[in-house]
Amino acid sequence: MYLLVLVLFYAIALLPFPLLYALSDGIYFILYYLVGYRKKVVLDNLAKSFPTYSEAARVAIAKKFYRNFCDQWLETIKLLTMNKACMNKRIVGNWEVLDDIYKEGLSCNIMMAHNFNWEWANIACQLNVQQLFSGVYMPITTPVFAKVMHKIRQRNPSSVLIAANKLKEGLALLKDQQYVFALVSDQNPVKTEIAQWEPFLNREAPFYRGPAQGAINAKAAVVFCHILKIKRGYYQFKMQRYCDNAATKDQETITRDFVQYAEARILEQPENWLWSHRRWKYTYDEKIHEKLVVK
Repeated sequence: MYLLVLVLFYAIALLPFPLLYALSDGIYFILYYLVGYRKKVVLDNLAKSFPTYSEAARVAIAKKFYRNFCDQWLETIKLLTMNKACMNKRIVGNWEVLDDIYKEGLSCNIMMAHNFNWEWANIACQLNVQQLFSGVYMPITTPVFAKVMHKIRQRNPSSVLIAANKLKEGLALLKDQQYVFALVSDQNPVKTEIAQWEPFLNREAPFYRGPAQGAINAKAAVVFCHILKIKRGYYQFKMQRYCDNAATKDQETITRDFVQYAEARILEQPENWLWSHRRWKYTYDEKIHEKLVVK
């Protein structure tokens, strides 16, 4: 079964980009107009995040989101046949930020949000950073697809890709090494009673404390990152050096500053963020959560 899926993915990956995007357009039509995949979630998220926008404006963002969403996954399959020259042509980054950190002998924690195409950003980092690169991914429950996705995501054999449910064991592999550790930090935490609640896109939302606390424990430099979609099939990986040693700051401040950074970048290009995620499925309860909101 694995080989069958892999052959199918390679057949898609071998398509030239114009045909790949024609296929993406077809999938977009099916997902948006026929299936309506998470359409209610997307439109509800947009309505509450942009209450002053007209319905037509929010629908326009939703349609662009679905196109980008379909592009994201076909572009991810395309990684099977993309070499370094092709990658660096299609996703450019200010890698000097990480080069400078490397020259200073520091390790670095990257904090970023779910902006398209984060899978390309993962590969671009593996191909361009001088330090040991490590990233976190959400494990796929279907073994066949989990194996295929691991093959796609692991470009550099020395890179350390860590399943989110095995974070402690994975981080142990980075001990005593100079590394770049990338973590998408806008996920919905499970235990909201211990999360940090922050205003995010017009509503209170819980955030994991771990990304910031992990950087503090490691005394690592922190870099905030954002992916900007320049045009179809072309991205810019923009990095901002936040601090040289996270231990000089407190966890709440780092988390709050990241949330504000992520929100500002999302507002610049809202159609490029993952609106299909039920990001606000947990409701803020003043009695339970008020003490957790950073003032």
